[in-house]
Amino acid sequence: MSGYLCLGQQLFSDASVVFFLMTDLDPALKSLGNRGYRSAQFEAGVRAGKIYLSSYAVGIGASGSTFFDDAVTEFFSPHAKAKSPMIAVGVGVPAYTARSGKVLPQMMESSAF
Repeated sequence: MSGYLCLGQQLFSDASVVFFLMTDLDPALKSLGNRGYRSAQFEAGVRAGKIYLSSYAVGIGASGSTFFDDAVTEFFSPHAKAKSPMIAVGVGVPAYTARSGKVLPQMMESSAF
């Protein structure tokens, strides 16, 4: 179900856990106006960042995703009835091992713009 909710991405079907960070936007919008949404997104981003750092610290992977907004709220209702999803974060051991990238050569000063 998490794979479907995250736009059909296989990575989120295979994840050990997928966090859907949700909030009730009404208090933020009443307090901050249109900036309330931005504030809620910022807080979700900070929390997602902590999930990423925690995952990487113990040697497992993490990835963020967008999703079908209404489907996420419906899936988690009735608890999530008045909540809006902000971000999804999948966590788990990837099926592959990352390869080191190549270091690109430094541009010479004479080729600078």
